[in-house]
This record gives sequence, structure tokens and C-alpha cells, in this order.
Amino acid sequence: MSELLRWIRRLFVGLVLLTIVGIVAVALRPGVAPEPLLANQGTPRGARAPRDGGALDSTLAAIRFAAPFQPTRTPAAPFSAASTPPPSQIPRPTLVLTALAGGRDPSAVLEGLPGVEGARVVRVGDTIGGVRIRSIRVGRVVVTGLDTLWSLMLREP
Repeated sequence: MSELLRWIRRLFVGLVLLTIVGIVAVALRPGVAPEPLLANQGTPRGARAPRDGGALDSTLAAIRFAAPFQPTRTPAAPFSAASTPPPSQIPRPTLVLTALAGGRDPSAVLEGLPGVEGARVVRVGDTIGGVRIRSIRVGRVVVTGLDTLWSLMLREP
């Protein structure tokens, strides 16, 4: 276990050193002038023009231009649960398992599937009206869809 901790520590130190080297390399690269954030917008009211066009000065000018902490800025409208519409209630169908057929490719007869009149023969993986047949076992069919899980059992006569 201590060998694993040593290996993780070495990996961490290596990643930290690699990050530091990358930051230094980007900061010291020659011949690349930073672009101002507020290009072609002029100097905002109350802000001074950047001294040398540096990235820090243009970032500060953008923050001053947005004025996030000024007294004249109005707060956003408060969020309330009453203002959001209630989630739509999806009518859930009443599914009934009427018959099962076993074998290599089991099938079942279901009634009440959305968009289907009467009974329908289904197999595992079928999707009908947003309802998917997950499994067919002896005496039971598992169906999912419409935010519901049905476990339908075959009624004994």
C-alpha cells in the first residue's frame, strides 16, 4: 500500500511541476500581444483607458463597464416556486397482462398500451407509445416508460 501512495505522490508532484512550467511558458512567450476585451467599444464612462493595452487592464475595464456593484443596478427578479408552471401530468395507462408465451423468444399479450386499441403481442425490447418492454419471465412482465415502472403479473384463472 505504501508503494501505491509513493507512486500517487510522485504523479501529483509531476503534474504540479508540469502545470507550473506550462504557466511560465505561456506567460513568457515572446511576440504575442494580448487582445483587448472591449475592442471597438471605446472607454466606458468612468473608466480610464488601458495604459499599455495589457490583458489585465482590459479585463478591469470590462468589469467596470458591466458595473456589477453599482447602486444604480437593479436586482434580478426573485425566483419563486409559484411563478413556475406545475409539471404536466402525463396520464398513465392501465396496463393488463392477459397472456404469456414462453420459449426462446418469449412474448406477452398486453392491453391498455398508449395509442393501441385492444390487446397487442409484445416481445422484449419493443417500444409502443413511449412504453418499453424490459423483460418477460415466467408469470411476469416488466414495462418502463412515462416515468413509471410496471411489474405486471399474469392473473390466475
